[in-house]
Amino acid sequence: MHVLKVAYCKGHWNLLILCNLEKSFNNNYSLCMILLDSLIISEPLKVEPKIRRLVKDLYHTQGKLASSRSIGSIPLLLPKVPQQRDGEECGVFTLYYIYLYLKSALATFSFTSYPYFMTTTWFSYSEIDAFEHKIKTFADLSLNDSPVMLCESEELEDEGDSTMKVHDVGMKRKGRGPTMCHDVHA
Repeated sequence: MHVLKVAYCKGHWNLLILCNLEKSFNNNYSLCMILLDSLIISEPLKVEPKIRRLVKDLYHTQGKLASSRSIGSIPLLLPKVPQQRDGEECGVFTLYYIYLYLKSALATFSFTSYPYFMTTTWFSYSEIDAFEHKIKTFADLSLNDSPVMLCESEELEDEGDSTMKVHDVGMKRKGRGPTMCHDVHA
């Protein structure tokens, strides 16, 4: 089983893939976490403690006991995937990572074949541009079909000492749309 988690941290979207978490810790070779980041300069390893806390919480909600040491033994992999061209493409890249991963995902993960298809040549910029065009076309059609419900701004408490703020994303129709970091988090 693979769990896909879209993660947002400090104005940037990325994808966390949790592979084979249903497996026993005795079979460590198959357990792993893969972080797909389109802006590697965003220092993804800074979020590793939060990722490990999330995994521990997932185990806990499933009624499984997992020590911090066991969770710490699960490898966090950072494959070199295609990178965004500017500061506003992270949302589109994250959606495209999800789309391609679901099309190509393997039933089980093994380190012998890692990183599989997740390389810097995984897809071209023309492919992601075509994907983005499809998203915009879908969004335009959706806007014409039904009303959009807007969210209110609210604060969510993080387990740490920081507070995350969730903003009304609305349906702004400029640039790349609601996946732009400055549109989502004004």
